[in-house]
Order: sequence, then structure tokens, then C-alpha cells
Amino acid sequence: MVEIYDTTGHFLGVSRRAPPFYRTPVDQPEGTNAKKLLQYQSTWTDHVKFFPMRDGFVSVYASYDTTAKRIAYMLFECDSTIVPVHRVRCGDAAVTGEPVGLVRPDTLLIIQRDTGPGPVSLVRFLITHRG
Repeated sequence: MVEIYDTTGHFLGVSRRAPPFYRTPVDQPEGTNAKKLLQYQSTWTDHVKFFPMRDGFVSVYASYDTTAKRIAYMLFECDSTIVPVHRVRCGDAAVTGEPVGLVRPDTLLIIQRDTGPGPVSLVRFLITHRG
């Protein structure tokens, strides 16, 4: 379960089911071997960024994808700051790059790294609320 807070840190008295990709931390030793470290990172979901928005927030989660051999980034968005508690709406989405910041109140800037020799690219991700 995820407890919902507003952007000032006040608990809104409501909980939501965790996003489907969320895996809780596991109790296992973390070594310095790179391969074992990535395997360790693949067993749980890390909360890496938080972006307050004018009408809610977006949290960014990450986990190592052992199949694709890369970090997978996922967004969890709620519009909890402007609607009554009983109408909090949340959503989630996967992105193929690393979210780095908001460039407008509803637009997230994402860095995508090619697996080949090409340069990185910037992508804008529009965040919309759906009832």
C-alpha cells in the first residue's frame, strides 16, 4: 500500500494500492561485485525522484531489468493536492529513459540513452490526469 501525502508533507488520510511494478526491499547482503549488485537491484524497487506538481505529484521509481539489461524507470502520479480525499486519482506508466526534471507544470524531461554509439536524446513526457 502507498500512503498519499500532499506536497507539503501532510498525510491526506488515504492509502492506495502500490503500482503493479512495485517490489518491496528484500533482506539479502549487498556486495561489491557489479553483476551481483545489479541482481540485487533487480529484486526491489527504488524511489529515486519526487516532482511536486501544481495539482499533485509524480514519483519516479527504478529497478534493474535483468532481461533488458538496463534500469527500468516507472512513474507513479497522483493528483492528491486539489481534490477531496475520497476522489484522489493515481496512475502509473513506464518510461524508457531517466526522468530528470519538469520543464512545464505538466511536462517531464526524460533522458534516453541509446544502446549503440549514438548520443543521448531528450524526450518530453506529457502528464495528464485521467478520471
